[in-house]
Amino acid sequence: MNVLLFLGSGISLQTGLPKSNEILEQLLYGEWHGHTDELYYKGLHHNEVFRQDDWVLAIQPMLIWLREHGDCYFKDKFQKETTYEDLYFMAKQIEDECYGEVYNPAVSLFVLEMQRKFEKLGFKRIGHDEVVKMGQIARRSCHFIECVLWHLLSTDKPPTGISFLLEIAQNDQVEHLDIVTTNHDLLIERFLESNRIPYTDGFVDEDGDIKYYDRFQRDVRHRVSLLKLHGSIDWYLFERNVDQVSYACLGKTPNQDVWHARDALNQIVHNYRGRPVFLPGTYNKFVNYNYGIYFDMQSIFRERLDFNNLIIMSGYGWNDKLINHRIIEWLRSSDLNRLLIFHAYPENELRDRSRSGLYLLYDDLVSDEKLVPIRKWFQDAKISDVIPYLAE
Repeated sequence: MNVLLFLGSGISLQTGLPKSNEILEQLLYGEWHGHTDELYYKGLHHNEVFRQDDWVLAIQPMLIWLREHGDCYFKDKFQKETTYEDLYFMAKQIEDECYGEVYNPAVSLFVLEMQRKFEKLGFKRIGHDEVVKMGQIARRSCHFIECVLWHLLSTDKPPTGISFLLEIAQNDQVEHLDIVTTNHDLLIERFLESNRIPYTDGFVDEDGDIKYYDRFQRDVRHRVSLLKLHGSIDWYLFERNVDQVSYACLGKTPNQDVWHARDALNQIVHNYRGRPVFLPGTYNKFVNYNYGIYFDMQSIFRERLDFNNLIIMSGYGWNDKLINHRIIEWLRSSDLNRLLIFHAYPENELRDRSRSGLYLLYDDLVSDEKLVPIRKWFQDAKISDVIPYLAE
């Protein structure tokens, strides 16, 4: 049978990747510096003059204010406290309001409140007379969050606690395995490659250091397919030249110097921004799902659901409303469809704490045997836990 394995960030914790609260701490109080390439890197700038002029000096106070605002709001909600994903969403709303990207009267008072706090900061860059505008800091705050995530999720540690992935990929009862993940890190790819499991992810068009994405070739037949719904820390937007015509193309490269990836002719390929292409945040994602690579990922996800009667899930907190709707619709679309969830405490942490309204559906889905909780963490999962459902 076909199986869809849906994985979230919880599966990366065993390898030592940071928890959400650790990422938040680094964003608010960690030592980071901006560079002339408009990216942000770990540690303080080595030059004292540049250190006094660093955008981080304005970004971190703004993020701290946003966190305080969020904590006041969330204290009466299931979530209780602000996450780094919330910070990104709030900063994006400020940016959109300041630059007229989205007309939303509902956020105007929120932006005015942040404006008053921001004016007290009065951040000026050395050699500039004007106080930096709040919209600039909001935009750079989003870039800063992306860069911090990029660096914190980059690791050389061997993937740990995901051996179930190997068992399910090699099981004879599984004709095709779709691995769908919201993770930005590279643990799944590295695990598959280290265990010599061929997979397709759409990056098949090789040109020197770079593999370019081609939707029409992602169906090259392997038993295993990988779909990263929210992008990846090794995806970049490159300027590709074909027949003397240049266009933007999504590619990935193992070259750590992402500004100097080379094509088959040994020519440096222009990297448009240097930051990887991935999608943090919460409800801002709904806009991005409608275009570019994220639209493609969502479309393929929807298509693959039609080819599967079984989803095995772990590490996902049920906090992406659109993804949740897709899964619930899929569950209800056929009596054969079933969702297995590996989670040691599913009622406490999924049913009662997710933003998705899962608490309204969970008990009925369990009662109807549409949702089957398997009360263990992913690192303890065994193929024997799911064999009865594969047989069905």
